[in-house]
Amino acid sequence: MSKVFEYFEIISETKVKCKFCKKEINRHKATTSNFWYHLRIQHPNLKNVNITMSVKEIQIGEKMALFVCQGLHSFQIVEEKGFRALINQIDPNFNGHISRKALQTIFIPNLFDQLKQKIENLIEKFAKKIALTCDIWTSTTQTSFLGITLHFLTSNFEMIKIFLDLKKLNEDHSGIKLQQVISKILLKWKIKEENIIGFVSDNASNLKIALNTYPHYFCFAHTLQLVIEKAIKNENIIIIINHAKKIVEHFKKSYKSSEMLKFKQFQEFKTLKVLQSVPTRWNSIFIMLERLLLLQQPICAVLRERKKIDLLISEFHWNILKDLTKILKPFNEITIIMSTSSLISIS
Repeated sequence: MSKVFEYFEIISETKVKCKFCKKEINRHKATTSNFWYHLRIQHPNLKNVNITMSVKEIQIGEKMALFVCQGLHSFQIVEEKGFRALINQIDPNFNGHISRKALQTIFIPNLFDQLKQKIENLIEKFAKKIALTCDIWTSTTQTSFLGITLHFLTSNFEMIKIFLDLKKLNEDHSGIKLQQVISKILLKWKIKEENIIGFVSDNASNLKIALNTYPHYFCFAHTLQLVIEKAIKNENIIIIINHAKKIVEHFKKSYKSSEMLKFKQFQEFKTLKVLQSVPTRWNSIFIMLERLLLLQQPICAVLRERKKIDLLISEFHWNILKDLTKILKPFNEITIIMSTSSLISIS
């Protein structure tokens, strides 16, 4: 067994406790480097302790962990020749090597522990009255996640927003199951139910059940989108919008048409691309139509030259799109205002 265990008490297969400060530290298989790291940082004056990691290695490792996490980089980047050359150029005297394994087992876990402690201190000090937001979304690989964000004001009325947790969900998305997941997250962060003044979510029925024990508010912006969706479900409007989507799809798929569109705009000293409507993106129909109207003349010119007569929109339908865009514009502006995190709103 490593000599480092002289300074730590083994609690379980995954935890040890420092004999000096009593702090519990995660225990990783096949490495004790994070224990040495703890001794170096927290107990630098200990005598007769052979700490294998230098101060410079720790400092550079911490910065690398920040770089990887903040930039969402792969762990592998720290082992690439170009990255090592960059570090050597910045500090030619640094002879150490921070490996991918060291990032995963030492520096990022320790960075996580530091940030977690900082967040816990903030919650304990200021979060006497808090609001929470909750959302569920699905990745491109059809994996579902639940995320919870904490909102509160400091004593100086500074708005604080903290993304507390992101949990992968199994196939069961029932309200009862989500309620259990949410309760575990709040318990983990020691958030008391009586301190919660509002819990905001979309209008999904499973979230209504999951949050029925809290002061629950529906997201205003999401509710607004439901109004818009219902309002444009007019058969004639749908036909025109679908026609507009086909035009966008053509320019997205046809390289030749796309290049011709760029050339037509270049003559007018501006270059814009068509934008497709996305069902999960708020106001995307408005954004798509607004861009089509800006590009109306070059789009029509390209479609005529390429003999795509079936895609041409009549002048009457262009006018309908203009009117529809005017109607949708205030909804877009309100959504942008309500979606900002720098303003306080009921939801």
